[in-house]
This record gives sequence, C-alpha cells and structure tokens, in this order.
Amino acid sequence: MPSHLGDMLKKLRANLSLYDIEKGTGLHRYVVSKYETGKNIPSVEQLKILAEFYEYPYQALRKLYFEDLLMQDDEDWLVLATLLVEKALEKEHCELWSAIKNLSSEQRVQFRNLALAHLEESEG
Repeated sequence: MPSHLGDMLKKLRANLSLYDIEKGTGLHRYVVSKYETGKNIPSVEQLKILAEFYEYPYQALRKLYFEDLLMQDDEDWLVLATLLVEKALEKEHCELWSAIKNLSSEQRVQFRNLALAHLEESEG
C-alpha cells in the first residue's frame, strides 16, 4: 500500500544513507527502511525524532501519518480506532471506544472522511 509518510521520509532523506539516519537518530536503519516503504509506521516518539533530525515540522509528518492510517484496509480499522482513542483522547473515553469499535463499514467510511476533513482544517 502506498505511504504518504514513507514517500516524504524518503524525500527528506535525500542523499543520506540509511546508516546516516541510524547514526543521527538512533533508529535502526532497517526500521527506517520499513517506514519509508510503508511496511511499518513509526510511533509518535519515533516520528518526533525523525522530524527533529530532518528539521521538518512534526505536525506535517503527523498529518501524513494519520492520512496513512485512515487509508488502511478495513481489517486494520481497529488499529486506527485504538490510536485515535489512546493518543488523541488519552484513554479517558471508554464509551467512545465502544462506539467506534461497533461502527458499520459505511459508518467507518464516514468517520474516515470526517477525520480527514478535521486534519485538513487543523492544518489551516
């Protein structure tokens, strides 16, 4: 699956080797490679490390990170819902988690669209 975040990380790396990134960030080069190819996604902490290393706005990388999550296949939906609840709501709203977990496929698409619209609004 294409990864907006992975593409941006490759672009930011430019002429640096993965070994250079490993030395500069402490993140193993194989892990960074998986982020760039979209085979894995970084944690929030790892994303902050990469943003700082590349001197690129964390919020811009974060937006790409969430766009990638929102485009995941349906079977990966609960990963997104868990991240949204745990990260954005800091594990405080158990009722919301239950509601998100029980959404129909159609409701999930609507939720994805709303979340993407929110990301675009928060950028402006």
